[in-house]
Amino acid sequence: TVLDDSGQHRLFVSRNPPERPLSCQVTRSIGGFFAGYAVEIGLTVLVTVGCMVYWRRHVSQTRENGIVYQLVEDLLDSIHEEAENHRRDPVRHPVPGLSVAQLRDHYLPPAALAANSKPTPENADLVRHGWVPMVDANGRTRWYASDARTRVRVWGKAQGYVLRNSNIRETVMEFRGEQHRVWEWIGSYALKPR
Repeated sequence: TVLDDSGQHRLFVSRNPPERPLSCQVTRSIGGFFAGYAVEIGLTVLVTVGCMVYWRRHVSQTRENGIVYQLVEDLLDSIHEEAENHRRDPVRHPVPGLSVAQLRDHYLPPAALAANSKPTPENADLVRHGWVPMVDANGRTRWYASDARTRVRVWGKAQGYVLRNSNIRETVMEFRGEQHRVWEWIGSYALKPR
């Protein structure tokens, strides 16, 4: 026993640490660890979550860019083919280009239209992420998008690539009494896209 600073009260002081149950010791040990390393643990969790989000975005953008590149190839091939058809038989193919809206609706239809399709094992990843690719009669891929915003975003990217191509001219033409924006192949016929 010892007296306090005033010298009037006795204090009981033990030289041995207090005996605590194991569960209390474990709880205090873990709590002490987290209290001592809270900043480091928080930063580690934050960096890990940030890397995971970045990686998911990167993979998603890579997948989407692959779809856009395939779509642009198919669009350019269709436009070139229609220009070639017009050159060979202008009576049967009176317009030397294709309507932009019709191209969009053909190559990027809503996913609801693909409800009866059966995905192949190589397309399972695309289907899991909202895309159903199907090949049309000409061997070109139609991309059924489950999300309208994704469909608009992909079409915007593809449209930008097509319009930057020096072989394409966008003009307005009349189809059966309606005005349509049309993409027309103005490059040499030897410059076939595929």
